[in-house]
Amino acid sequence: MTTAAIRQLLERFAAKIDGPLIAIVLCLFALGLATLYSAAYQAPARFGAQALNALLALVLMWVAAQVHPQVFMRIAVPVFLAVLLMLLGVALFGDVRNGARRWLPLGFASIQPSELMKLAMPLLLARYFHRHETALRFREFAVAFLLLAVPTAMIARQPDLGTALLVAAAGLYVIFLAGLSWKVIAAGTTASSRACRSSGACCTIISAGAFSRCSTPRRTRSARAITSSSRPSRSARAALPAKGGSKGHRPTWSSFPSARPTSSSRCTPRNSG
Repeated sequence: MTTAAIRQLLERFAAKIDGPLIAIVLCLFALGLATLYSAAYQAPARFGAQALNALLALVLMWVAAQVHPQVFMRIAVPVFLAVLLMLLGVALFGDVRNGARRWLPLGFASIQPSELMKLAMPLLLARYFHRHETALRFREFAVAFLLLAVPTAMIARQPDLGTALLVAAAGLYVIFLAGLSWKVIAAGTTASSRACRSSGACCTIISAGAFSRCSTPRRTRSARAITSSSRPSRSARAALPAKGGSKGHRPTWSSFPSARPTSSSRCTPRNSG
């Protein structure tokens, strides 16, 4: 009786779990934990914390497997809009940490909305393709690419290229499962990356040009100031021929010791005007 009850409980526990999927996930968990242990075996606390996080993730996966898919379809759009608004809030008044603006302060805590987009993006695209599965045309796929490009660009601008690539990969995987050829996806991804690279290069060139235009006049004015300060005054130049004794004597730096050029002014070309 006890054995039958345990078996029935295990069957109910694994009723909504995909066997091959959970096997792949467990293998990835084992590989990650083994890699972490080999790299940080002298810090067992870090390994224990990561193992606890993996166990918590498995529990959350089981809880999500018990939820009906219609529930996810109903919350997909509100969750996506909420996370998109949080990404906009990060761009406007997010915290800057380690040179990146990724965190949204909430007063009592700070959250990273880009991590939530990893779940919101595939949920939204899955709901979108489910509603248009009877007639999928190029327009539907173009709209899906646009929905994917907006949050991906916002995350990459923070900058957080790693999370942006993960969000893009999650969305492209859903688009591939919806029926779009991987060749079209690869071509579109390559064209988008080249366009982003070209726009980034243009922005860098424009910024460098603006910097050089703004900084060159300041350097010219300072060079003129150093040159004029190192030259003798007009009254001193008028008095130098009398000291030299000859009418045709030309003033030299040795004739006026106080006006000898310093090490900084020797490197500055004299102004002929």
